[in-house]
Amino acid sequence: MATVSVNMKSCLMVLWIGAVAVAMVAEATIGPGDKKKRKSQREDINQSAGTEWSVRESGLAKKVLTSYDIIRNFDQYNASNVESVNFKGPVLGYVTPWNNHGYDVAKIFGSKFTYISPVWLQVKRDHDHGGYKIEGTHDVDKGWIRDVTKNNKRTVKILPRVLFDGWTSRDYQFVFGADAEMMKLSQTIAKYLNSVGFGGCVLEVWSQLGGRHSDNLVHMLTHLSDSLHDLMMSLVLVVPPPIDGNSNPTGVFTRGDFIQLQEVVDGFSLMTYDFSNSRNPGPNAPIGWMRRCVTFLEPDSNSLFRKKIFLGLNFYGYDYHLGRMEAIVGSTFIETLKKHKNMKISWDNAAEEHMFEYRDQQTGHVIYYPTLLSVTQRLALAEHLGTGVSIWETGQGLDYFYEKL
Repeated sequence: MATVSVNMKSCLMVLWIGAVAVAMVAEATIGPGDKKKRKSQREDINQSAGTEWSVRESGLAKKVLTSYDIIRNFDQYNASNVESVNFKGPVLGYVTPWNNHGYDVAKIFGSKFTYISPVWLQVKRDHDHGGYKIEGTHDVDKGWIRDVTKNNKRTVKILPRVLFDGWTSRDYQFVFGADAEMMKLSQTIAKYLNSVGFGGCVLEVWSQLGGRHSDNLVHMLTHLSDSLHDLMMSLVLVVPPPIDGNSNPTGVFTRGDFIQLQEVVDGFSLMTYDFSNSRNPGPNAPIGWMRRCVTFLEPDSNSLFRKKIFLGLNFYGYDYHLGRMEAIVGSTFIETLKKHKNMKISWDNAAEEHMFEYRDQQTGHVIYYPTLLSVTQRLALAEHLGTGVSIWETGQGLDYFYEKL
């Protein structure tokens, strides 16, 4: 869940208590945005004019693809299907100010989401006044919220992401050291969310501590959960993948942590993406690894807590070339397809992702970016496992993805 520059939000930066805090993972994948530039970058969004065209019946979710298949159809959807729900579990979709098309997606397809999480807010210690403060409130757009919820006629809840921003090791020690401080922090967050009419929040804090002081985090999250639940609001926690590519536990978020929190939070936004890197180029999220991440946390297929795991789906990709990797979002992906229409497209049977290969001025490029088939397979996996899904993020995907939800 990050921005699309280096690691889409899975780049876990370890913060040791007693050391200086590092920048939040969530801010490391795309880049800051500006609400003043929120006007859609693609106002020519194609609704197929209410025609009978449907992505579910188009036959485009297939292994053998051409650039033309994608270019011709990526912005198509049947306007009569935008309110229908096809995926059975909870669906969380992130919206960021720096990928403005996500605001349009949320308005059009809002009924397909259980939660929409605009990446707006930060919580910080208020050293001047001795307490805590919420920042980023200037990004809150109540008109857009009304459009997404259709004045509460839709059931979708708006849960802004709340990021622990700029916290030092001393700040964490201060909060962890006193129950009263945990309560004060929790009440500050809950009071603000309630005052705006939000349905709760998605909290990003776990990865910053790199697996350290998990008991303190559980204690703090329990206070926050109580404060939110008292006001009929929900709490979703962002968590990193529990295992690496070799199925070895990372130690950052464990099954023990999951067990302690499964009755505390309402959902876990599991970051099952950013599997590969520039040293080992490859798929963004091999489907077998995604499955193992879920079963590691909850091996019991009959457990009701499986539904609280929101399997992470990346709606962005990476372009590997010259030993580097560059994040690529939907608009850039389409531009690249149009420029290199004859690129080689192949299906990775093991990862269940498409790979795109082309040369540009003698430089070889390999792109992994989601397609209708890879999205379809991951939604099917989530339904089979009994989980929900979380999408990072809606502004980076292609419009015809959303009809699958």
